[in-house]
Amino acid sequence: MDFATTGFGVIRRELGIIGSHLTISEYLEFWKCSTSVDIPIKPYLTWNSYVASSHEIFAPDPSLFMNLDAEINDDIIIYLGTMGHVCQFQKCFSRNRFSPEVITQILNACVGKTFPNTFNNFNFNRSRFYPEIIFEIVKDTNFDFGLDFSRLIFCGAAAVGDVQLVEFLLNDRRFNPNVLPGNPLIQAVKNGHFEVVKKLLSDNRVKPTEAEGLPIDVVSLAATYNHTDIAKLLLNNSNVDVTIRDQYYFRYFVVQGNLEMVEYMLKTPLVDPAVLNNVAICDASFYGHFEIVTRLLQHPDVNPADVDNRAFRRAAENGHLNVVRLLVADQRVDPADNSNKALQVACNNLHLEIVKILLADQRVLNSVDDNNVMEKCCQRGDTVLVELLLGYAQFNPAARDNRCIRMACEGGHYHVMKLLLADPRVDPTIRNHELLRTATLLGHHHVVKLLLEDGRCNPAQIRNTSIQVAAASGHFSVLELLIKDSRVKFDEKYSLALELAAEQRNIGVVERLLPKQYNIYDGTAFFWAHQNELPSLFRFLQEIIIGSTHEHCSAGIHQDISYVIKLGYTAMAKFLLEQTVHSKENLGQFVRIAAYYGRVDILRLLELDGVENGVLNQAFTTVCIKGHFSCAHYFLNNRKLAVDPSHSDNLPFRLACRAGHYSIVKLLAKDPRVDVNSRKSQGFRMACGRGHYSIVKFLLQNTQIIPNTKSNQAIRLACAEGHYKIVKLLLQDPRVDPSACESQALQFAAYKGYTHIVERLLEDSRIEKYTNNYFAINAAACYGYSEIVELLLPEGRMLFHPRTIQWANEIGANDLLQFIIEYQS
Repeated sequence: MDFATTGFGVIRRELGIIGSHLTISEYLEFWKCSTSVDIPIKPYLTWNSYVASSHEIFAPDPSLFMNLDAEINDDIIIYLGTMGHVCQFQKCFSRNRFSPEVITQILNACVGKTFPNTFNNFNFNRSRFYPEIIFEIVKDTNFDFGLDFSRLIFCGAAAVGDVQLVEFLLNDRRFNPNVLPGNPLIQAVKNGHFEVVKKLLSDNRVKPTEAEGLPIDVVSLAATYNHTDIAKLLLNNSNVDVTIRDQYYFRYFVVQGNLEMVEYMLKTPLVDPAVLNNVAICDASFYGHFEIVTRLLQHPDVNPADVDNRAFRRAAENGHLNVVRLLVADQRVDPADNSNKALQVACNNLHLEIVKILLADQRVLNSVDDNNVMEKCCQRGDTVLVELLLGYAQFNPAARDNRCIRMACEGGHYHVMKLLLADPRVDPTIRNHELLRTATLLGHHHVVKLLLEDGRCNPAQIRNTSIQVAAASGHFSVLELLIKDSRVKFDEKYSLALELAAEQRNIGVVERLLPKQYNIYDGTAFFWAHQNELPSLFRFLQEIIIGSTHEHCSAGIHQDISYVIKLGYTAMAKFLLEQTVHSKENLGQFVRIAAYYGRVDILRLLELDGVENGVLNQAFTTVCIKGHFSCAHYFLNNRKLAVDPSHSDNLPFRLACRAGHYSIVKLLAKDPRVDVNSRKSQGFRMACGRGHYSIVKFLLQNTQIIPNTKSNQAIRLACAEGHYKIVKLLLQDPRVDPSACESQALQFAAYKGYTHIVERLLEDSRIEKYTNNYFAINAAACYGYSEIVELLLPEGRMLFHPRTIQWANEIGANDLLQFIIEYQS
């Protein structure tokens, strides 16, 4: 391929086609020509493009380079050095693929011709740093590794602790030991390589306090990693000032708890352990470094009482018991200083043992001039500490107007309240029973119960204020406690509580406060609120029953009445009916709704005289269908109403029979206006078909019913639906003929598989078994009813219908099928 005369785009296309088939010579030719076409000295961009477009580029095997001519091999090495950083060729430069000699040859060939980051392809990171390989490569090449990779090599050597390589690099001017970031000294200190640190410090270019003009802190780094020998070595360096930043190194060792370094620095004349108002002993006390505190106390310049005994307070605050004991034994320390601040912080952090140590010191008890410590404990609910403090007369729980119990009550701390109430100095009735009101307002059920059991708090004080607060805040369980108290009497003072609960829309509280004879959901409470002039309660109950439970549209009060009639709220319906005059249409609607839902009490409220007869008859039919006996009885016995039970050809009676409402059928049958035989005894026939045995029995025994109308349809329907008791009952009546319509009753029973009905019908001599082409036996055989087939089988010989055998085969009635085949053969 002539790459030199081929355009760059064509080269890309051609390489995309034959990329995996290029030989090394062709790679080399492409690289050479790419420098002459429009890709000046950056051919690697071409390869990046192929990698990005997912072309699979063939990476040549490095072993091929070993057998080429020296001139070609040198060109390829230069080519690879130039192209080296492309990810597809990184394998070619891996330490696992090339020996140090080959890598050295590559680097020497690339001197002045490659990019600085070529060396990155050797993959010499920290985890795969091989000093011996690096040493072999570096010593035999003049390749300029550049700033980044020279730093990488130097830091790697320091990190792994290779003294020989570090010494070599220090003597090689291509490598600078005092660079940032990635300082070799930092790496050696961090990894604890004492000899490497020592070797680096011997070079005048290396300074332990700065690199490239920027400050570094390798002394603290050595202490952090617990390399004390290195830290001491660094502190002895002439470039390190041990007093820098107010004895920073000494204070750092104290905070770290490094006793060895503290001891070492205390032997240094320049170190002042009392610097910054004895901050060192304060820090040691704060972190609980007991041994360091002990050592500092031995120093004549250290004063543990400096800055208001700050060291002691810090030890007490963090709960360092040994340090507290050590400091309190020092005569210079005053544990009561700064208004017993140490006791306060110890209590705040629940350090019980330290609190006991402090209370055992008379200086602390003599300094108790207020109740701040106990008040804070009561506020937090620290039961153990409150009990401990109550054992000392210096702490008065009744101080500052019983503030301790008030704060405990606000927090709802039951056990603290119990301790305080047991103290005779505490008065729970302060400020007109404020404690009971506060606990009620915040809903602290157990605290309210405790105060009521104490007996001194009266929930009926100040016009039942506590009950009003409970009602307004909606704390139902607290309200229950208050109401059950024998000192509370139900009177007009409850009105305000009910109003407050209603304003808060708290239905549970309202329901509990209402007198027992009134109920929210039947309208009685609504009516009671109206009578007692409680507007908020009245509106709230109206919302519950009407406004918020259904869509309140422009129909206004008429829709409201319809809704309360549906729910059966008689008292509320009465109230609403009295508010306005209603038209006949509205009254008719109310009657229909009351009849549908069986609201007889509301029917009695309605002025039915003005309702049209058609509406009344329709409502009467509805109550007969629904089975509302009381409503039906009211309609029939109210002489003012022109209800006709026989309207529409005795429709109410027929529908009541169909629905099975025995009491209504009985009621209607006794009315002389009702014809039980209307429409050829349709009501009786429907009762037989639907299995209403009690109605069938009543009509046969107590009326002039005709049971055999429409060709004895009654017994045919009963047989078809499997109502054995009704069939048996009908057969006892001589007017009933089971053989009507070619013994259709038997055919239906056989077809449906009702064996017991077939047996009962066959006992009647009027029954003909083989009518309609042996339909009964063939139907039973089709559906696999073998028992019925045997009952109906004639004494002589018969042929079953061909489809009978086919259907029996389809449903899998194998025994019956075998029986039929044997019978016919």
